[in-house]
Amino acid sequence: MRGVARPVEADIVSGGKTRRVARTVLSAMAELHHSLSSTTTSMSSLTLPPDSPPASAIPLHYALALYPGFQALDVFGPMDVLNVLSYHYPLSLSIVAKSLDPVSTRSPQGLECKGSTMGQSVVPTHTFADPPKDVDVLVIPGGIGNRLGVDSGGLEAWIEVSF
Repeated sequence: MRGVARPVEADIVSGGKTRRVARTVLSAMAELHHSLSSTTTSMSSLTLPPDSPPASAIPLHYALALYPGFQALDVFGPMDVLNVLSYHYPLSLSIVAKSLDPVSTRSPQGLECKGSTMGQSVVPTHTFADPPKDVDVLVIPGGIGNRLGVDSGGLEAWIEVSF
């Protein structure tokens, strides 16, 4: 199961120690996720592997930067990992975007087939102009909305100032 977490790690933007710890945390999550799939495991007996780091040694505040046209899997894959980790660690999540309006996976360029209504939306908790404080790990998804010529709504400016 440890190998399953590796692709998720690539979507996490962090530096130095945080990146190394994120791998350890993701490995622990993979083992916990594996224990959940066992038919003999009850919710009251969930435990992290003995070599799991204490909460004081891992990043606890995650931020997700969104823009129109983000790739859903790049967001919901890492968020699923963090949801499972939150069973044992006091994690917090901030969702940051240009405004507090819902942010859609639909392309800002209007590339969808005529008549298509497919797309998912996420409601931000913060804006790039009024971002959360003390973020340990910033997750930035890929997607058609980050192509050249598309206004990111201040994402790059926030990253330059905050990280």
